[in-house]
Amino acid sequence: MDIELNLRTYSLIGMLVLLGLAIGLPFLLNEYWLYLSVIIIIYIILAMSLNLCLGYLGLLNLGYTAMFGVAGYITALLTIRAGLSEWIGLIAALGAVVLISLAIGSIALRLKGVYFILVMVAFLGICGGTAVSASGITGGSSGLGRLPIPSIMGLEFSTTFKYYYLALVILLICLYVVYRLVNSRVGRAMIAVRDNEDLANSQGINPLRYKMIGFVTTGLLAATAGWLYAHFMRFIDPSLLGFSMLFDTAFAVLVGGAGTLGGPIVGSLFVVIVPQLLGKIPVENIEAIRYIIFTVLLVVTIVRMPQGIWGWLKARYNYRYKMARFITLRNPYCLLDEDLVP
Repeated sequence: MDIELNLRTYSLIGMLVLLGLAIGLPFLLNEYWLYLSVIIIIYIILAMSLNLCLGYLGLLNLGYTAMFGVAGYITALLTIRAGLSEWIGLIAALGAVVLISLAIGSIALRLKGVYFILVMVAFLGICGGTAVSASGITGGSSGLGRLPIPSIMGLEFSTTFKYYYLALVILLICLYVVYRLVNSRVGRAMIAVRDNEDLANSQGINPLRYKMIGFVTTGLLAATAGWLYAHFMRFIDPSLLGFSMLFDTAFAVLVGGAGTLGGPIVGSLFVVIVPQLLGKIPVENIEAIRYIIFTVLLVVTIVRMPQGIWGWLKARYNYRYKMARFITLRNPYCLLDEDLVP
């Protein structure tokens, strides 16, 4: 039996099953859980943005939620105040985020460690403060509402059922882009910079260049999630630039598995679904209890499974595959024990 072919077959079957499940999911859920499914997709895209910087570059970029909020405000202002198409709002938001990322990155990416983190926290604070204080433009604490519903060639995504498929298509595009990036020469250079920046530089890899590529891509992913969120909720306010969104998506990446493609998916499912289950417990201040539980789980995961849930599953999968391959190489005429095949 060809184990490598078997491994590819299982992987392909698994991806097709997951895709089929994602496509058929709206027919199995009620309106509330379908709404949560759209929120999960948005969280996955936002978590992917942090994962690209943290998992593949080793940069704790806490400013990604700022790009999320900036994109939401840009599309809201252009569609509500200027009356432009929501797709023009998306293009403008992505363009603005690229320019902002280049400007901020040219300064922040030259710094290391806590200094980089402080610059990004300051940027997030500036964006949040501006959203509150510039009430004549952003609506202040009241926010901006009644954003238009996206439409394509007369097809309006006016229901949660239709919006789910719009969000799913955008998620698949983002997953494909990230997959191609991290498995390309650029992605391998980013990992080299993450593991040992000085060694990568000595091998002719420009760390600043590849950090900038990852930093800008992080902003684009966060901006895409911000656009999706703004037009789904049809409302945006400064809370998007606050602690809650930052904590939830960072938790999703760290618990799901930083530096993996599946980690943000697993973590986002956990972040959205578990609070719904906790909400059924008749206890006061359940939100504070949620943060305590999540913090404890985060510490346990970092100590016991530093590679995250997805990384742990992937490690066990690879171990079983290597054991099966080892046995076959030792005795190529034997029948492979099917229990060893992942």
